[in-house]
Amino acid sequence: MTVLVLPGRPESGSAAREFASKALAGYPAASDAVLCLDEMVANAVQHSRSGLPGGTLEVRLTVTAASVLAEVLDEGPLGVPAVTSRETFAERGRGLVLVEALTRAWGSAGNGLWWFWLPLGGDPE
Repeated sequence: MTVLVLPGRPESGSAAREFASKALAGYPAASDAVLCLDEMVANAVQHSRSGLPGGTLEVRLTVTAASVLAEVLDEGPLGVPAVTSRETFAERGRGLVLVEALTRAWGSAGNGLWWFWLPLGGDPE
């Protein structure tokens, strides 16, 4: 498992993408995993206490030969999590819909821990 601790700021999404891109370089499904991780980091910043001044979040990646387990641990919700929109042209509210579509499994273990599991599609090139 590799771990990255980030400030709860919007620009942390780019650091998480870079972290995942390096860890998953060459795997066929790397771009899907990077996108899903970016969505979960964005949600942590926008919808959890991690996005408050001084907040942090933790990104964890466990990569095997066949899959990745990605986890984002935030400092807990600001309110009750909810999908805000599934409308085709909505500008917000579809991040977890993307995660659901691109991963094999995803969810929350509670206490601010969100995760997804994704087969990587073979050996890295």
